[in-house]
Amino acid sequence: MRQKLISLLHQAFHHIPGVERAFVFGPEANGKSRPDSDIDVLVIGKCQESDVINASMYVYASFDGREINTKIYSPTEWREMLQTGNAFAAKVETGAKLEFLSGSNCSLDGFASELSCFSGC
Repeated sequence: MRQKLISLLHQAFHHIPGVERAFVFGPEANGKSRPDSDIDVLVIGKCQESDVINASMYVYASFDGREINTKIYSPTEWREMLQTGNAFAAKVETGAKLEFLSGSNCSLDGFASELSCFSGC
């Protein structure tokens, strides 16, 4: 099931200009989701919100109609959140993640912990 989700997310988001990193976090990533749980997705990049919404709608329609809860931050915003100790950013960055798009080293300018890439990265 997770592999199907990651594949759908990668397919839906990989073509969006400006996305530098995108991953699932929260219950779906840490294995505590329920069939009715939403899917939390964080996107880091300089991209159009409408493109991200369209990609999320594609995944929603293709993956059991589960709501996709997407948060979008520019690289600068995310970096500043991490540097200032923002509780949400720290929890997400140190928690379980299912990364489906990232740079070649699976991190954002060294601020991310080491992560395993989805084979399609």
